[in-house]
Amino acid sequence: FYTAIATTKMTATARKVVAGLGLSAHFDLVLGSDGIPCKPDPAVLHAVFFKLFGEAAQDASQGLARRRGMMIGDTDHDIVAGRRAGLRTCAVGWSEVPRERLVAARPDHLVDHFSEVVDLILSMDSALRRAL
Repeated sequence: FYTAIATTKMTATARKVVAGLGLSAHFDLVLGSDGIPCKPDPAVLHAVFFKLFGEAAQDASQGLARRRGMMIGDTDHDIVAGRRAGLRTCAVGWSEVPRERLVAARPDHLVDHFSEVVDLILSMDSALRRAL
């Protein structure tokens, strides 16, 4: 599977933050909203798919990848953008956004600990491997 960061920050800024946290090796792509609409518009998520999969991102087969993908976010805008892009969604409970707003965005999952995010990703990967 691939991991990516899709943010409303500028790409250069996002990459500096990720590098500064020592996390660059954990992501295949870090992409900002440079010149494209910000979330809750799904444009940055579509751009991530295009950068990872190229023209294949337009194919029907990519629909399957999107259904198996997940947008993990700490704002209601993240969750709405993920839903609009056809992704499963997971809201994280350690957000500065009030929990009620996160719940109102209707995430598929709402977690309170990072270990739960890891468990979700591992279970998705396991399900994908069984499906193949």
